Amino acid sequence: MSRKSKIDAAKKVKIIEQHLNGELGQKGAAKIWGVNKRSVQDCLVSVIIMIMIMLLLWIHLIRR
Repeated sequence: MSRKSKIDAAKKVKIIEQHLNGELGQKGAAKIWGVNKRSVQDCLVSVIIMIMIMLLLWIHLIRR
């Protein structure tokens, strides 16, 4: 059974956008959204992994 995320999808997108734009650090994002810094870190790691997988799939498709 999976556990429910502390941050809903819309908040995750907003946190990531603000972080990537340099508007917020991890600590600032955590404070604004009312979660701990670890939740923000976990979210960012998940996004990075998804991006890496998408890039690998894209590279695989190009080489066909």
